[in-house]
Amino acid sequence: MEDNFRCGFVAILGRPNVGKSTLLNALIGNKISIISSIPQTTRHQIRGILNLENAQIIFVDTPGIHSFKDELTSHLNLVAKKSIEDCDLLLYVTDISRSIGREEETIMNLLASQKIKVIMVLNKIDLGINFINDYINLWKEKTKDKEDPLVYYLPTSAKTGKNVDKLKEVIVESLPKQVPFYDKDTLTDFPLKFRISDIIREKLFLNLKKE
Repeated sequence: MEDNFRCGFVAILGRPNVGKSTLLNALIGNKISIISSIPQTTRHQIRGILNLENAQIIFVDTPGIHSFKDELTSHLNLVAKKSIEDCDLLLYVTDISRSIGREEETIMNLLASQKIKVIMVLNKIDLGINFINDYINLWKEKTKDKEDPLVYYLPTSAKTGKNVDKLKEVIVESLPKQVPFYDKDTLTDFPLKFRISDIIREKLFLNLKKE
């Protein structure tokens, strides 16, 4: 194993429907997490593992963080927040084709209050960049009196693959130097039976547009 080999856990966070699952699948190159236009389709922390020549990146996909409260939403928010623990890097995914929502305040306050490195993924540039400066300026406002954990802004399109390879490079550069945690042939540690059930749920979402 090379002395410069890097490995670490990377949590993917953001409000619902910003493209977190699409981004995870694009980064891995395989379908690990289900994709739907309906919020709350990601209910488990799904680890997708990307094995590169010089690095192993272990991704944790999380439910979208909501600002409203109900029993399911509270549980999903807790799962998303707990995914930050023990991670080496956070990918904060935003949808810059739509205006800032209340959830962004919650997420930015959360991320700005911890010491883990953050990469802001300015996603969905294929749909427009009308609000890109709003997201950047809000982040600056939230971190102006703190030690800013942000290491990179990156305009991206998970759908088209624009800048996905660049994102991989930035992620690797931000991870600690250490040996891999998983065998190089491992794609995910998410149990097969849950992957099958999620694929079925995705097909139902696409066909019925409701759960």
